[in-house]
Amino acid sequence: MSDTTPNYPPNLNYGSGIFRRRIRLIGEPGKVTAELEDCNHGFRSTLLHDGKQVLDVQAQALRVPLTTCGGAIEPIKALAGISIDSPNRSINNTVNPRANCTHLYDLSLLAIAHASRGNITRQYDVEIEDEVDGRAESRVLRDGELIFAWQTSQWQIQTPDSLKDKPLYKGFAAWASQVFSNDQQEAAFVLQKGYFVAQARIYDIDALAGDPATNDSDMRGVCFSYTSPQVEQGIRSTAATRDFTHCPEQLLKFV
Repeated sequence: MSDTTPNYPPNLNYGSGIFRRRIRLIGEPGKVTAELEDCNHGFRSTLLHDGKQVLDVQAQALRVPLTTCGGAIEPIKALAGISIDSPNRSINNTVNPRANCTHLYDLSLLAIAHASRGNITRQYDVEIEDEVDGRAESRVLRDGELIFAWQTSQWQIQTPDSLKDKPLYKGFAAWASQVFSNDQQEAAFVLQKGYFVAQARIYDIDALAGDPATNDSDMRGVCFSYTSPQVEQGIRSTAATRDFTHCPEQLLKFV
């Protein structure tokens, strides 16, 4: 996310929809399968571990905004050797997040955290309403149970009052790490990541199909596809977006 508002064509349907993101984490002996799908992305990350550390990460880029994003399945393998008990901050100091696809990296961190939970399945559903009159409701459910429902406006929380004016962009990690812990902290970070991506609904991303990644000059260096040499090679994908407003049951079917 840049501080500069992108000069993209507007989504004429914005204001009547809902951004949806579903994440499913499936724990098995020595393995976690993590899947993510939203309006712009589809990823799968299969984490192999020995109960103590990551042995390998086998990833798939199933739907991506740039033709180069699929190459991020290689740098994510740098997570091999990481202890499954490592906090995210420690992992970020060991593995460069910007050398990876942001969304695949975040999904893989969730898989690492899930590895110690055993043979259970956890599902997150993020729902971010389009902002109307400067306000939206942003929700996250875990296994069908509502965990947080925040009234949000222009990258800030408005309600509940205890979180009023807390930022959802720069500064989020600092305050959220103080306010939340354990499962609540994980759900809060899942919701914030979803809010971040939900802003893409403002724009008609499919209208950019065929454009070179170098057009997004303000994005240089933020992730794998916007780093050289990928940024000079990347092209906007064709028909890469989906609108799950009225069909959440289609999430994680990757169609």
